[in-house]
Amino acid sequence: MNRRGTSRTGFTLIEVLLAVMIAGIGLTVLVVAASKCLAVARLSKNYENARHFLDWVGAEYPIDVKTVEAGTDEGECEGPPDGYRWHREIVALGDEEDGFYLVRTRIVWARRGSNAYEEVATYLYAPKEEDEDT
Repeated sequence: MNRRGTSRTGFTLIEVLLAVMIAGIGLTVLVVAASKCLAVARLSKNYENARHFLDWVGAEYPIDVKTVEAGTDEGECEGPPDGYRWHREIVALGDEEDGFYLVRTRIVWARRGSNAYEEVATYLYAPKEEDEDT
C-alpha cells in the first residue's frame, strides 16, 4: 500500500527471518562437518599410535624362533600416550612339530565406552631342530 511518490526501503520481517534461518542452517552444517573432521583426525591418531605400539611390542618382546610355542601373552604399552594394551596370541597350525604358527598381535585402546583395536596377523615358520644323536 505504497502511496505514489514515497518509497520504502529496508527488509520485511519475513525476509529477515528467512536470512537468519538460512544463516543458522549454514552454521549448523559447518559445525557438524568440523566435528566429523576432528573425529576422523582423532581416530587416525589412535591408529597411528597403535601401529607405533605394534612395532614396540615386536622390539620389546621378540619371538624366539628356537623356543616358540603356542600360547598367549599380554601387557600394558609403555610410554605416552597412555591407555593402550597389547595382546599376542600364537597358534600352532597343524602339528606343533611342523613349526608353522599364526601370530596375532593386537593393540587395544578404549574409545567411547568400547574397545577399539588394530591387529596384525603374521605367519611364522620355526621348525624344531632335530637332535644330532638320532
